[in-house]
Order: sequence, then C-alpha cells, then structure tokens
Amino acid sequence: MLRRGSAKLPASYALSLLTTAALIAVVLLSPLLLETATKVMSGDWSLLSDVGQTYGAASAILSSFALIGIVLSIAVSLRQARVGQQDAARSMQFELMKLQLDDPTLNSSLPPDASADQVATWRRSIYRNMMFMYLRSSYFTEDISPDALRLQMEIIFRSPEARAWWPQARPAYATGSRLRMERMFVRIVNEQWRTAAAAAAEDSLDAPTMETNEPAPPPARGDDAGREADLG
Repeated sequence: MLRRGSAKLPASYALSLLTTAALIAVVLLSPLLLETATKVMSGDWSLLSDVGQTYGAASAILSSFALIGIVLSIAVSLRQARVGQQDAARSMQFELMKLQLDDPTLNSSLPPDASADQVATWRRSIYRNMMFMYLRSSYFTEDISPDALRLQMEIIFRSPEARAWWPQARPAYATGSRLRMERMFVRIVNEQWRTAAAAAAEDSLDAPTMETNEPAPPPARGDDAGREADLG
C-alpha cells in the first residue's frame, strides 16, 4: 500500500514555483506590454528605449530570483533524501533489534549458557537503546522540544542501570552525529546524565551509615574472671 505524502509543499518549493510562474508570465506578456507602451508613447523612441532597458533589468532580477529558488529546492531535496536514507537505515536497525529481542541466541555478545538475569539485563539494554534512538529521531524532526527531551532524560537517568549504560553507548551516538540537531541531542543527554550522576553521588554521601547501638559487655571481675581464665 502506498503511503500518502504530506499535502503541504516546503517553502522553497512554493517560492520557486511562484517565481518561475511570475517569470513566465512576464516573458509571455512582454510583447503586449511593449505594444501598449508603443501606442501610448508613439514617437518618443528615447522613452521606449528606457522602458526596454527597465524591462531588461526587471527580467534579470526575476531570473536571479528563479535561480535562487531552484538552488533552494535542490538543497532541500538533497537534505530530504539524506534524511530518508537515515530513516531507512534506522528502521532496518530497529527490525534487527526486534529479531534479537525475540530470539536472544542471535546476539553474539551473550554466552550460550547465559542466565535468566543476564538475558533480562541485555533485553533492558536493547530496549533502552531503541528508546534513545526514538528520542533522537523525534528531536531531529522537532516532534519533541528540548525541554521535553530534558524531562525524558531526567526520568530515564533515575535508574542506576541507565546511568551506567550511557557512558558505554555515548561514543556510538557521538561519532554518528553529523547534523547539528543530532549533536545537540548528544549534548542535552550528556548534561542530564551529569546532573543525574551528581545527584546520585550526593545522595549516597548523605545516606546515614548503619551503626550498632548494642552496649559492650562489662569486664569480668573477681572470681568470675578467675573462672573465665580457668575455662579458657
């Protein structure tokens, strides 16, 4: 089944179409305009020459605008093509992760005799990676705002396991961030991770230590001490 695309055209496409239509209209109507100018200003050839020069300047300006619109359209098309390729690659990665979640034996990092706890920890790591990829894509497409992303990261990093996972996964996200929005995503996640790690360290320092309040046994005296010595 074919997916319906968005009915709205990007601004650059609309600008290029409008500019091109205006340029074509001016070119097609130029004979009529010149004929009208000839009838109105018959005999004054110097004035007609000025009109022709003005028309040439206007056509040059319109041609420049049309060229700018075409360049913008090509740039937007290339950007959309690159984003589409990235989305296709990430969708394939999602499918591979789903296959591994359904069948953990497909993952080479797990030992053949992995315990149930090891498999559960690995599943949570895969799920967390998929969640981060989803948030990165949503932030890149501006489906979520920076404040919403910070709130999500604050909730995620409340888990000690998530705080321990991010330093290991961060190099993969940092090296794969070529676009500005992707670099901003990594920066925001780093900021929230540092904040959560500092808060967790402060809480661990403020936690009270367990102390025994049992009184010490009294020292042995007199005959009791002698009997204890004999028993020893």
